[in-house]
Amino acid sequence: MDKRIAIVTGSALGLGYELTRQLIERGWFVCGVDFNAARQQELAEAFGPDRYRALTGDISDEAFVKAAVAEASSI
Repeated sequence: MDKRIAIVTGSALGLGYELTRQLIERGWFVCGVDFNAARQQELAEAFGPDRYRALTGDISDEAFVKAAVAEASSI
């Protein structure tokens, strides 16, 4: 089976965090996008590199979004 990969924006807190947690519980690899670098580091350590990749940046920045999608596509 192919690896299931999700990009979740706002992954550091609230609804985005809950979605991230539930996807990981169900076997998905999550690329979490958020601007909160400290919280992103915490999540990366908690979930581990085999289940989570922190992509820290602002989704209003088109160049960042393109880079994030390219990185997720390369997993």
